[in-house]
Formats: sequence, structure tokens, C-alpha cells
Amino acid sequence: DATAWVRSSSLKDFFLTSGRDEEGRPMMCNKMAAFVPKDSLKTDEDWKFVMRGLSDNMRALTPTLRDVRNGCCLVSWMKGFGWRNINPSVESKLATIYQDSYPVKMKRMVVIDPPLI
Repeated sequence: DATAWVRSSSLKDFFLTSGRDEEGRPMMCNKMAAFVPKDSLKTDEDWKFVMRGLSDNMRALTPTLRDVRNGCCLVSWMKGFGWRNINPSVESKLATIYQDSYPVKMKRMVVIDPPLI
């Protein structure tokens, strides 16, 4: 099973689902509060899981040239999200994947239960 590694990692609650929105764009849904850098990234193996998860999701959002041109949709459930979920050092490492490695164009971003921060 290609996704077995996610279910066994600290990210099992972060990646909720993927598919397509009503306009046919690739879509990814996640639970942002489930990713707490200090808890989720304790070992090199944890980093491997995070990088693989992000890479797999970026590939799922850009499967064809048409999909790249049409853009994608991100749905983030933010309930419980706070300062503990933010780490500039981690963000700069992860940004190399979604900024430099994949031609992802966000067409729509839906935020459910946004925090006050």
C-alpha cells in the first residue's frame, strides 16, 4: 500500500484526504493543528516522513500540465492551530519543496475554523 507509511507516522492525523473540487481541480485537505514541529520532527525518520508527505501531496496536486495551469485547491482545518504549530526554521526547509520543486498554483484556499492569531 503506497500510503501505509503515513498511517504509521506522526503525520497520520495531518493529511486528511485528497481528491478534486467541484471544478475538477486537484484538492488537498489537511488538519494543520495536527502538525506540531517540536513533537512531529524529533528524528531523521520524522523529517523523512514530512518531506515524503509534502512531496507526495505536491505530485498529487500537479499530475498533468492541465492541472498545473488550472491550479489546485487547499482545504485546511485550523481548529486548535496556534503558535505551537509555527516554526520559521521548519517552514524554510519545507518551503524548498513547495516553492522550488513543484509548479503548484493555488487557485483556492479554504480555511475552516480559523484561529485568532
